[in-house]
Amino acid sequence: MRVPRRIQELHVEVNSLVGTLTQRLGRSPTIAELARASGTSEEEVLEAMEAAQAYRSTSIDAPSGGEDSGLGLAGQLGDEDTNLFAAENRMLVRSLVDTLPKREQLIMKLRFYDGMTQSQIADRLGISQMHVSRLLARSLSQLRARLEHEG
Repeated sequence: MRVPRRIQELHVEVNSLVGTLTQRLGRSPTIAELARASGTSEEEVLEAMEAAQAYRSTSIDAPSGGEDSGLGLAGQLGDEDTNLFAAENRMLVRSLVDTLPKREQLIMKLRFYDGMTQSQIADRLGISQMHVSRLLARSLSQLRARLEHEG
């Protein structure tokens, strides 16, 4: 983070004034007293004081002191979403299955989404279990070929 030059200069001046005013007043000076002594606004004094944080680095493992006390910055960072890969795969499979004829789409849905057996699918569609098996094998072969072709 780059701190503007005028804020850098004000930071140096405020730090010097803190020492001087502390000696003169016998206590730490207030923001208002620092603003009067530096001829600037209280907001600018606060900005100069905050600018000092830009020159301090902190370990990402150091406790942050926030709501998640005990956790450093590293503990607050996101983690890999393990479901993202599965979601991408579901989208890919959906787009591939949509290229099949409607009857094969239905057979794929009944078999792999609804968990029906080939015999149950055959009964429902009024065809033989062997025909369901052939249609599934052909559909899976077509999907595999499309997937390999499209990369």
